[in-house]
Amino acid sequence: MKKVIIFGGTTEGRNLAATLEAAGISTVYCVATEYGKEPVAESPLIKIHAGRMNADEMAEFYQDEKPDAIVDATHPFAEIVKKEIETSLFKYTSVPFYRLAREEEQIDYSNCTFFDSVKECAKALLNTTGNVFLTTGSKELSAFCEDESLKERIIARIIPNDESLEICKNLGLKGNQIVAMQGPFSKGMNIAFFQGV
Repeated sequence: MKKVIIFGGTTEGRNLAATLEAAGISTVYCVATEYGKEPVAESPLIKIHAGRMNADEMAEFYQDEKPDAIVDATHPFAEIVKKEIETSLFKYTSVPFYRLAREEEQIDYSNCTFFDSVKECAKALLNTTGNVFLTTGSKELSAFCEDESLKERIIARIIPNDESLEICKNLGLKGNQIVAMQGPFSKGMNIAFFQGV
């Protein structure tokens, strides 16, 4: 194997790129934003591509790079890019595809409520009281800020980049409503966040 394309932005993706580099395998590490490439160091064996691509652009990218394998190491909840990657693979079927998944903890979901959409979740939160620690990131944040009474109770955890902070600012969130930190977060750290809210 000579070259692997990794769709990353996660600790697992960065670790895979470092492992392949140590094995002498060239990697093209793809991230959506300039912020996403900061934790990765370019080298003779690691090339970084920053910028969102749709499925057609991905397939064209594969044609240009001619990888021996393609790996999806994006965030578990990055549904839009996962769909674009899957669609792109129908246009470029000549190499193996792998999905790098995080090891899941055993979690008791018996006290959880699930929703089919962000809007449904935001609507249900109108019937609750107290602060809401929101970990959906900045892209879905607007749905939770449409109602002023809900917006005032939001504590939003976002990645610490200019784009995410600008979204929070434009939606009218105050500084004490924003936790700008890079994950991943341990169970203990999440519990500490919840207790601080």
